[in-house]
Amino acid sequence: MSLNETALNPLESITGFAAAYVYLGSGETLISKTNQDMKDANIGGLAVELYRAAKIISDRMGLGVANFVEVHTEHYIFIHTCVIPGVAAMAAIVNKDGNLGLLKHEMVKIAKSLEPEFKES
Repeated sequence: MSLNETALNPLESITGFAAAYVYLGSGETLISKTNQDMKDANIGGLAVELYRAAKIISDRMGLGVANFVEVHTEHYIFIHTCVIPGVAAMAAIVNKDGNLGLLKHEMVKIAKSLEPEFKES
């Protein structure tokens, strides 16, 4: 696998960027990039748990596939999206006044570009 943190570079220039991660469906964090002192211990595992809960809620409510899961806190916004559901995902954290629209747009592009890294040959 040729995955490295340069895949996350487009997120760094987004207003409010704090951190980004790529992790496996098992929760193992593969790469990360942070601009701030973010506590990233077990971020992959926590994000996978969050996604599983959101998926159950979405399924039970008949809302369709959960593409993004967002958590808004007093100071930050955490966003999770799947690269390949159950296999790999990514997350980003921005300050609450960060450019959320551009962040989501770039996350979709990065997730698409990462798909080949996780598909079986």
